Amino acid sequence: GFPCREPDEGRPSRPVRRAGISRPYYHYAFAMLLGSTPFVTFFRMWDSISSWVDNRPSFIWIVSSFSNLKSSQDSK
Repeated sequence: GFPCREPDEGRPSRPVRRAGISRPYYHYAFAMLLGSTPFVTFFRMWDSISSWVDNRPSFIWIVSSFSNLKSSQDSK
């Protein structure tokens, strides 16, 4: 509840559930929306981006990131 104000007498003391969704799921939905937006934007705009991007180094970048991840796990 809100600590700064007294609860109204007409309202229930229990928080009202809106549309059967408990409150943390709003945060999950917002996080999923925020996370998926760059991916969707990137894949939908790839036709216009691809003329600027040289995608030959991407294979090297992916392989080196995997080997870097593996070596950082080995050092622990």
